[in-house]
Amino acid sequence: CQEKIMYLSGMDSPGGINLQSTSEDDGSSQGTSDLKLVKKMPVNTFRYPFPETRFFHADNCVYKFRIRYGNNARAEDFRNEEDITQELEDAVRVVLANLESVQPFATKHFNIFPYKSKWERVSELRFKQGSSSLSAHPDVCTLYLELNSGQQQGQAGAGRVNPRAASKQLL
Repeated sequence: CQEKIMYLSGMDSPGGINLQSTSEDDGSSQGTSDLKLVKKMPVNTFRYPFPETRFFHADNCVYKFRIRYGNNARAEDFRNEEDITQELEDAVRVVLANLESVQPFATKHFNIFPYKSKWERVSELRFKQGSSSLSAHPDVCTLYLELNSGQQQGQAGAGRVNPRAASKQLL
């Protein structure tokens, strides 16, 4: 087994859970050899409705997120990518704040169902930011997103949460 070292660019954001996103093309690839690091803050635009895998750096830890959309997701449903990106970034913050007990929740546009599973081969990866080593969270977080519709907002069993308010409780 060959160990991979990934270097993350610097990040200086004030307070709370700071996110830095790196992404990999998600052709459901088995390995990690095709990782493409993106050195940008804030989080890059999400590629709604296409599935993707993202790596987020918060504190001294790297988290792997898989983002999947339901069958009713269509790109033309959203004209403003910035709103969707902000909403999904807030959703990631909520999941990170509640990793011990992930629960479904709803946002303005989505019902979000977070799941955790074991991150296979995580022991083969090493993450660094400058000269500092970062630890990798042992789980992969999968966010399954269903588009809210007028009828779905009152149902779906997912509690309505304000992601910004929930993530600010960490401060």
